Amino acid sequence: MSQIAAILEKLEGTSVYDVLVNIEKTYLRILNEQNIWYEKSKFICPTEYLK
Repeated sequence: MSQIAAILEKLEGTSVYDVLVNIEKTYLRILNEQNIWYEKSKFICPTEYLK
């Protein structure tokens, strides 16, 4: 999990916990799929040119 792990521990067993866990899973899935797309497309974020 991300930085919200400590918060999740306090909310375990609540409906808020379930929502946050599902949001976290969604963001992780998006990140993984985005990384696959970046690799396949050879995409480079325009902000990389500013570094």
